[in-house]
Amino acid sequence: MSKLSKIVFKNKIIFFIIFISSIMFSKHSWSESFLDCIEDIPISKNIEENKKGCFNFDTDAGRIMIAEATTSINANDIIEYYKNILPSFGWQLKEFSDMESFIIYIRDNDVLKISIEEDKNRFYIISYNFLSIVK
Repeated sequence: MSKLSKIVFKNKIIFFIIFISSIMFSKHSWSESFLDCIEDIPISKNIEENKKGCFNFDTDAGRIMIAEATTSINANDIIEYYKNILPSFGWQLKEFSDMESFIIYIRDNDVLKISIEEDKNRFYIISYNFLSIVK
């Protein structure tokens, strides 16, 4: 095996190891935790869930879940956080608005709307609205 072939082979092995590692840890590298109210929605360490703002309603037709959180992170950074992390959980971006500070994602029969409002103390209130329809 020539010297060049050994270098190419070694680089392929290194790339493969890095690629596998990034797949294994990608979901958890961005998120520090998950909402208690909506189990598989990640939140960063700078977002604090308001556990009293949790609402769950289950029927034979589907379920509705509503959660709320607060943070000092600005609305654009919150939207960017979710645009980067939610696809690794199978969510597809359906719609977003920088002006109105919301994003909508879909996954199978699920819809997730995340909207952000600034309160009078310059904190941001994040509302998570989750709808799952049984077909």
